[in-house]
Amino acid sequence: LYPFANKHIAVSKGVASAMSKYGNVKLSKISIIPNPVIDKNFYKQANFSISHPFLFLNEPILLFVGRLSHEKDIPNILNAFKIVIKAIPSRLLIIGEGPERQKLEKIVDNLQINQRVSFLGYRDNPYPYFVQSDLLILSSKREGLPTVIIEALAFGLKVVSTDCPSGPSEILNNGKYGHLVKVGDSEALANSVLLALKSSKPKIPKTLIKKYSVKSVVKSYKNILSW
Repeated sequence: LYPFANKHIAVSKGVASAMSKYGNVKLSKISIIPNPVIDKNFYKQANFSISHPFLFLNEPILLFVGRLSHEKDIPNILNAFKIVIKAIPSRLLIIGEGPERQKLEKIVDNLQINQRVSFLGYRDNPYPYFVQSDLLILSSKREGLPTVIIEALAFGLKVVSTDCPSGPSEILNNGKYGHLVKVGDSEALANSVLLALKSSKPKIPKTLIKKYSVKSVVKSYKNILSW
C-alpha cells in the first residue's frame, strides 16, 4: 500500500531507506519525523525515590533498558561486562522483561557475575534509574529509532551502543555524543565502556533534545498534514 499513500513518514533515516527499498517509494518522498520522547512531565518522572543495593556503592552503574529478546543481543553486554569489571569494578542494572530472561540469568551464573548484575524486570517508570546510573549500554543487532538512547542523552548519561541499523548512529551524530561499536563484538564493547567511564560526559546541545520533544514532533506532523 505504500506507493498509494500521499505522504510517507519514517522515524529515522535507516527506516526511510528500508521503506524506500521494500515499499517501492522514492527516498526523496519520505519525510523523517522521530518518535516524540520528551514531554512536559519527562524530567519530573525521574524525581521518584528508588532503593537498590547497587546505588549505595561507590562504583559505576551501567544501565540497560529494553526487551530481553534476541535482537537486543544482551549476551554480548554480559560478556563485555565480564571484561569491564576486571579493569573497573562496576554494577549492571537490567530493566525489562522478555523471552530470553532465563537464558540470560544462566549466562550470568556461568560468567560468575551474579553479585554485579541485577535483573529488575519491567518498570512503568525507569527514569529514576537513569539519573542514578553512569552509562547506558545498548547492544542491539537492529533497531528503528532506539528511544532509550534519546532518554539517556536527555538525562546526561554517557552512551555506548552498537552501530546497528538503524538509529544509534543518527542519534549520536556518528559517535560525537556517544560511543559506537561493531555489532556482536564484546571486546570492542567492553573497551568502549571502559573508555567512556574514564572520560567526561559529552556536551549534548539543547537542539538535539528538542528535536525529540512532543512539541517539535507535533509541529512536523502539522506541516505534513497541511501540505
